[in-house]
Order: sequence, then structure tokens, then C-alpha cells
Amino acid sequence: MKQKTIVAIVSVVAFFLTGCSSSSETPEVTSHQSLPTEIKESASKELRQLFAEKYPKYAKTLSVRIDQETQDHARGGVIFEAGAPGGIFLATKIDGKWEIVRDGNGEIPCDLSKYGFPAEMLRNCAE
Repeated sequence: MKQKTIVAIVSVVAFFLTGCSSSSETPEVTSHQSLPTEIKESASKELRQLFAEKYPKYAKTLSVRIDQETQDHARGGVIFEAGAPGGIFLATKIDGKWEIVRDGNGEIPCDLSKYGFPAEMLRNCAE
């Protein structure tokens, strides 16, 4: 009986997670996990390299996490040493190359919208 209950619960959860949404629109901002592996690895690798160049002291210990990504924009977090607090970053592609336009802690300036970031990526911005 327990197995049938578990199977029923898993089936219901799977139904909701796989698209019982009534909207057929594709979200403007995608989760990094839903992008093809090659794109995820490429963006992570390029952004990690940019941070290593910007902060050479942490080149061997930093890690980059992409939380939201479109074809030309990314928002995520960077940690410079394991166990240490990190910060957020916003990056955009300019002439086909990633560029970090904001990193650190504190307020996200709303003027970053000039780079064409989707509103969801600038949800916490301040004037």
C-alpha cells in the first residue's frame, strides 16, 4: 500500500513539474540548468576566466554559479574561496564576448538596463 501511495504522489508531482501551466509563452529568462550542456559549460568557463583575470589573487579558488541566463545576459554568484561569503554578478555579451558589468554586494543599479537585461535579472535594482 505504501508503494502505491508513493507512486501516486510522485506521479502528481511530476505532472505539475512537467508543465501543467496554461501559458504557452517561453519565459524570457531561463534557468541555467535548462540550457544545453555546451552553452552552460562555455558561459561558466568564460565567466570564471574573466573573474580570474579581474581578481588574480583568487584565480585558483574562485567559483562561478549562473542562476539565470539568456543568450546574451547572465546573473549569478561568485565565491572567491570555499566557505567564504560571495557576491552576485551581472554579465552581458558585447561583440560576442562575455563582459562582467557588475559584481559584488549591495544594491544593483537600475541603469544596467541600458545593457538590455531582462527585467527579471534586475528585479532588485535601486535608483
